[in-house]
Amino acid sequence: MAKTKIPQKVQSALWARAAGHCQYRSCNKDLVGDLISGNEDALFGFLAHIVGDSADGPRGDVIRSPLLAKSLDNLMLLCAVHHKLIDVDGLNDHPEPLLLGMKAEHEARISLLAGIDEDRASHVVRFGSSIGKNEALVSTRAIFAAMPPDHHPASAQTIDLEMTGLAFTDGDPAFWTIQQANLQRNFATRVGGRIERQEVRHLSIFALAPQPLLIELGRLLCDIVPMVVHQRHREPSTWNWQRDHDIIEYQVGEPVPGRRGAVALKLGISATITDDRICPASAPMAQI
Repeated sequence: MAKTKIPQKVQSALWARAAGHCQYRSCNKDLVGDLISGNEDALFGFLAHIVGDSADGPRGDVIRSPLLAKSLDNLMLLCAVHHKLIDVDGLNDHPEPLLLGMKAEHEARISLLAGIDEDRASHVVRFGSSIGKNEALVSTRAIFAAMPPDHHPASAQTIDLEMTGLAFTDGDPAFWTIQQANLQRNFATRVGGRIERQEVRHLSIFALAPQPLLIELGRLLCDIVPMVVHQRHREPSTWNWQRDHDIIEYQVGEPVPGRRGAVALKLGISATITDDRICPASAPMAQI
């Protein structure tokens, strides 16, 4: 336990730089208020020394400990779990450079987010639909992390257009008709109406669905409002656009001459699309 009484102005500065969240890497727990108890103004954070405030403390040093005991640069705001972890349970796994790195990363991220202008607020549109047998999961946390520094979420709530609990797969003819109608209706009420009322001025689009539905979403969006469309990447797993990658080369193929039937446009960008998945749904797909 710390032996030094930290001045109030230093405590306040640390809470501000941490934005009231745990600074341990990947934790980010909110340390202000408790929804379960209803105690909204309670503080649950711990002020932890990186270099112990005494020579016999965690990472303590005979010379540096007294000098850094009240230094803002030597303090981290932590939740109870990680405070105990760095000082007791995992002391040997948390040397000074590691903790300094965590503190710097957290405070740089808070500074970046807090510095984004208000006019860069963007409403998030989230659309997910099963692709084959794979359920499309669009994580809110991953979405919000991909937006800075150009934009920040205008609201903690995303505008969701997907249909949940649908038992059909994209191999069922009814799948396309139902999903298309659901997408159109959700878009009209949740996006179109809000744009008309000027509640939405910029959109950030995060969609993971079969390509015909993505094309339909693009048709609905058109250029009705400024927007940024984010692409889901597999390697690395992120929604951030990847820069400085090799140029993508596309191969174009055409159907066998003389073949008849409904027309399907096959765009295989992130995976191989076999014809046996297209043919059963070719008629509904030609209508989208």
